Amino acid sequence: MTRASPEQSASWLSRLSFQWVQPTLERGVKAPLDVESLLPLNDSESPAACDATFRARLAAHQGRGRPVLRSMAELHW
Repeated sequence: MTRASPEQSASWLSRLSFQWVQPTLERGVKAPLDVESLLPLNDSESPAACDATFRARLAAHQGRGRPVLRSMAELHW
């Protein structure tokens, strides 16, 4: 069974203040975190989804100056 990211069901205020990540931070203060104790990624942040989005933007910028830089900037801003 796949766990859902608590960020997906968090309120806008919780997202703004990062309260949805608080339980994980508290566990990390008490003991080192291992892979199983980390929060799952949102579906849109999976490596496959990020790769597909980046490749699509990179293809759109081919032939223009600095296609990698332009693509990365669009992904993060």
